[in-house]
Amino acid sequence: EEEAQNQYCSCVGTICRCCVDFDISYVDLGGPGCVAIIYKPDDKKLFVNVTYGDSQLHIDQIKDTVPTTTCISLLGELAQLCAEFTDIEQAEQGPKGCVSLTPKLLGSIQETYKLGCFTVATQGMTFSHSHDHTHHHHHHSHHHHAPTPRYQSAIK
Repeated sequence: EEEAQNQYCSCVGTICRCCVDFDISYVDLGGPGCVAIIYKPDDKKLFVNVTYGDSQLHIDQIKDTVPTTTCISLLGELAQLCAEFTDIEQAEQGPKGCVSLTPKLLGSIQETYKLGCFTVATQGMTFSHSHDHTHHHHHHSHHHHAPTPRYQSAIK
């Protein structure tokens, strides 16, 4: 239940914002990491804004239905925070799709947080959590709390 405890989403109008409190034990970057999904009904454009802590770091337009990843760099190039969009569809009343937040360290994915899926309807944007628990690591749930030497030596 790793993902469920430390992530939260809220929607206002045609903007949804989801955050994850990263308890990434091998490096404390002072999160949380957030992704805002912004729909502009006037020109029918979908934007994504990825932030980390207090930094407004990145805004991108999601143009098509292909899976899209948008990343921000942290610690120079050592770490990245990526928002990944999948299942994007352009419905008549607006786009819908699903989003995950993925921290990367030295280019390798540490953990994928499936935030859920958004839908734009006439009354605004709604967000539903993914109830897919198959990606939880029940049998070795503690493994990513113990830093391996590899991570520590990379950060020093």
